[in-house]
Amino acid sequence: MRNLMIVVIALVICSFGTLSAQGFYLGAGIGNTFYGFEPKDLGDEIGKLDENATGYKFFAGFSTPTIFAIEGGYRNFGTIEATELDIKIESKTTGWDVYGMAHFEVLMILDLFAKAGILFWKTESTIIEATFGDSGSGFAWGLGAGVGLGPIGVRLEWENFNIEDPVTISMLTLSATYGF
Repeated sequence: MRNLMIVVIALVICSFGTLSAQGFYLGAGIGNTFYGFEPKDLGDEIGKLDENATGYKFFAGFSTPTIFAIEGGYRNFGTIEATELDIKIESKTTGWDVYGMAHFEVLMILDLFAKAGILFWKTESTIIEATFGDSGSGFAWGLGAGVGLGPIGVRLEWENFNIEDPVTISMLTLSATYGF
């Protein structure tokens, strides 16, 4: 029984594949978005609002045999709703992103990574029954860690985005990946 257990443990350890395995991968994640929002058209009546929302993302990437990878995807940061001085504010941001990544394998099962790229974003805000839209592109970066078992992986990451409206936005996500 002891020998069988050793063989099973050895097979499991040998089958561990990390997120840094070479090839294509797909992923999806859900998490918390942190908004820092300053309504532009209301003067000094409303200060900065800090709100959270549930967001999600879908992504695909290609990892090379070196430490480098490329990744891109779509994300919905979720919708924030706030009432300040009896003024209802609602804002929704979505976007497409492209990243260059560097990843480092630790202990054969843990993959640490950093990424930098660009986010093409679109925001729609409603303030006092008036709807405003804005779009653009901005710098994006993130840090994370993941584990994998064969082609399936799980990763936790934090990303920060430089966009105009809302003023600050970041996202903490838990994602699942599948490699080919």
